[in-house]
Order: sequence, then structure tokens, then C-alpha cells
Amino acid sequence: CKNAACGDGFLQPGEECDDGNMVNTDFCTNMCKLPKCGDGYKQPGEECDDGNQINTDTCTNVCKNAKCGDGYKQPGEACDDGNLNNGDGCSNTCEIEPG
Repeated sequence: CKNAACGDGFLQPGEECDDGNMVNTDFCTNMCKLPKCGDGYKQPGEECDDGNQINTDTCTNVCKNAKCGDGYKQPGEACDDGNLNNGDGCSNTCEIEPG
């Protein structure tokens, strides 16, 4: 007889899932939580997952790699207006345009 525990393959109260293993990158984390963006584990469909809610680091809150045009000013960018259009004050290389 064993005590019920996360990872035993049996869904217990407080567990969102329990797939019977301790793998974080499948459909159930080793904390018996369903995977989601922001949990710190890169899942299929995510470019990155740094486990925080900071949009101005290398991984945005929607688990996409930070880049020019994403709407978040990153180090090395003079501006980022959320698009790659020239002529709107912020260029497609995230430099401030004259005018």
C-alpha cells in the first residue's frame, strides 16, 4: 500500500492531471498541473518559456521570443511600436525615424 502522490497515475484532489511520470515536457507537469505558457517548461507550440511575467526580457508573456516589432522595447531597440512598418516614427529595425 502506498500513499497517494503526484506522479502515481491516479488523479487525486488538487491535481489537474496525473500521467504517472515525472516528465515536465509532456501533457502533465511533474507538479500534476496542466502545461501552460509561463510555467517554465517549453511545450510544443511555444518558442520559449522562462516562467515569468516579464515582457521585456528575451521571452514574452505569450511564450514567443522577443524581437523587433513585438510591441515591447527590448535592450538594443530605440523603440518598438508593435509593427514592422516604416514611416510611422519607429522603423522596421526598431530605430527612431526622423521627422
